[in-house]
Amino acid sequence: MASLFLTGASGFLGGRILEHIRPDDYDTITLLSRRAPALPEHLATSDKVTIVCASIDDRGKYAQHLGADTRIIHLAAVTGKADRETFLKVNTDGTRVLLEAATDAGVEGFLFVSSIAVSFTDRQGYHYADSKEQAERYVQKSGLRYCIARPTIILGKGSPIWDSFTALAKSSVIVLPGNGKIDIQPVDVDDLARQLLQITDDNRFNNEVLEMGGPEALSMDDFVRRIHRQLKGDEARILHLPLGMILGPLRLAEKLLPASLLPVASGQFASFNNAGTAKSNDFFEANSADMKTVGDMLELLAGTEAHD
Repeated sequence: MASLFLTGASGFLGGRILEHIRPDDYDTITLLSRRAPALPEHLATSDKVTIVCASIDDRGKYAQHLGADTRIIHLAAVTGKADRETFLKVNTDGTRVLLEAATDAGVEGFLFVSSIAVSFTDRQGYHYADSKEQAERYVQKSGLRYCIARPTIILGKGSPIWDSFTALAKSSVIVLPGNGKIDIQPVDVDDLARQLLQITDDNRFNNEVLEMGGPEALSMDDFVRRIHRQLKGDEARILHLPLGMILGPLRLAEKLLPASLLPVASGQFASFNNAGTAKSNDFFEANSADMKTVGDMLELLAGTEAHD
């Protein structure tokens, strides 16, 4: 029986994975996080669970929990607004340190949760995507059996992206960056959590990249309209704000001011200028029929009946 090693256990996606872990499936379960995660009851009462509160680059605190039967799910990452050095230190160098520890222990498989943003064609200033791409290269060169997962927009209660979209979509006149024509493919957080565990439990470490999205793609315009309709029950008017009007002044400010003083980073607008859809693959085809549609997700998140 395999052992499970999960990083980023206290994060948004990590917390949902905890809900779906079945302790009887593993010899041991090690959770690595900078702060102790809130455990669901079925894990809190299990004697198989060990929590290690440490940074990903402090391998001395967790290396003893890695072995030849270990399967790693690596989620830990900096997201949102930070400077380039922070993204590279945590997302890239932290992954490298974990890979080194995993290689020394001869672990059975390494599942790296990256981002669909790595596939964006225009991501100037998007340091998060750059850091994930560089981390992917470390994974691919590690010599370990691996799987790289690239989720699309992840929706669920507590999702930062959901909070941002609802704040945007509540108004009767929605000011949307970009032309609204790019396609996105949101995925439900619980669907994604189950699938990541499925990859791990099936020992699917075939040295591949799996782009992972929900069963439905739609334009950004359609998405925010449906959120508004779900929340307000009526139709919204959308005004498109050219990205050049936002990115020019913001990129200038980034050259003059530290990231901590700016409300948002220019790279965070990449999602309004790049298609966030997943390339189909055999894993997606086998699972898509059981996944939540956009309507399902909006109904659950808004807590009301969907208006189609």
